[in-house]
Amino acid sequence: MRALTVPPGHCCSLDIPDLANPGNACGELLVRVVALGVRGTGREIAPGQYG
Repeated sequence: MRALTVPPGHCCSLDIPDLANPGNACGELLVRVVALGVRGTGREIAPGQYG
């Protein structure tokens, strides 16, 4: 699985690492994302202005 990660408060630290797939526990659902968007807050998180 790949996930967009950002350590809080670290400028220009966006990363898309390969991570282990999470386990499916009772009552949980794993979904496959086909598209995503970045909104205003995400644009502030990337340069370390928020978080």
